[in-house]
Amino acid sequence: MATSPDFLRLASNAARALADTALDGLRDAVLVVDARHKHLPVVLANAAARHWLSESDPTALIETPLSSLLGAASVSKIDGDLGYNFLKHFRIVVDYRDCEIRLDDPKRVESFGSPAKTEIAMRLASPAKPLILVDVHANGRGPFQFAIDTGTSTTAITPELAKELGVASAPIGPATTGGAHVDVTAGMLQSFQVGGAKIDNMSVVVADFFAMLSQAVGAKLDGIVGYNFLRNYKVVIDYPNELFSLL
Repeated sequence: MATSPDFLRLASNAARALADTALDGLRDAVLVVDARHKHLPVVLANAAARHWLSESDPTALIETPLSSLLGAASVSKIDGDLGYNFLKHFRIVVDYRDCEIRLDDPKRVESFGSPAKTEIAMRLASPAKPLILVDVHANGRGPFQFAIDTGTSTTAITPELAKELGVASAPIGPATTGGAHVDVTAGMLQSFQVGGAKIDNMSVVVADFFAMLSQAVGAKLDGIVGYNFLRNYKVVIDYPNELFSLL
């Protein structure tokens, strides 16, 4: 794992907490940036990111502005990203199959043309940390509090929950991020359910970064719902009405 010296001083903010998921064992390229600086310099890059963006020098990505890396790695030029202060006004539909995102006025849209497989209440961790939280069931037990993360490739759970559910796992770590040791294993859930939407025999990552992440967002987390579950549905996030649906 390539890190900058300044990365050790990020422990108190969300960037450091999220950086704990940037594991060299993951196939996805993961970069963590320092949001305190205008050009968003990279402070951590996992093995996949180094492979795709800078094979010759493991530390070449460190302190590089994020915009220059995204421009080189993307087909389209990226000028910025949409934050909660904009998205909170809309009902958002994420269609993984068709690679589409739609923003609807929740006052005008009443139906999506097909019944939802599930529609449940969602909540934010806090106004300052608008992470979406929902209740889930795993292996027929729960509810457990999970965060929704459309950018996380594999659903992740805490070691405590893995033990409670009797999840057998195999090591894919350990890893060190920002000087902190992170134990990572891969396991399988017999079932994973959000409301009425259920997937059997689903892979999960078991990692011990949740205490830090929970502290950063101000809410106890038992896990993160990732892409390997969400990709099976159209995901609807209705911020104004505080509803989370899967179609």
